[in-house]
Amino acid sequence: MNYKYSLPNKLFDYIHADLPVIASDLVEVRRIVLDYKVGLVLTNHEPSKMAEEINSFLQNEILFSQAKQNASKAKLLLNWSVEKEVLIKEYELLID
Repeated sequence: MNYKYSLPNKLFDYIHADLPVIASDLVEVRRIVLDYKVGLVLTNHEPSKMAEEINSFLQNEILFSQAKQNASKAKLLLNWSVEKEVLIKEYELLID
């Protein structure tokens, strides 16, 4: 369960470097990649199928470029400056 719902820091490293993401289909990773349209979520773990999906993504210049642009926009929302405000509000609700 821990792995299934993990959200690796590398995902955010790639986004903050304006890099499109190619990721495994993990619950929270999928949510970020699809919600922000920052890359590709692999649908198969068979090496040849993964290679096909990755090559298709890399060869699609429009999709790749859009993912890169979306990463640049997403990093403005997916950072500590924004997230700390959410955390502060949650703590304030608990205190009140």
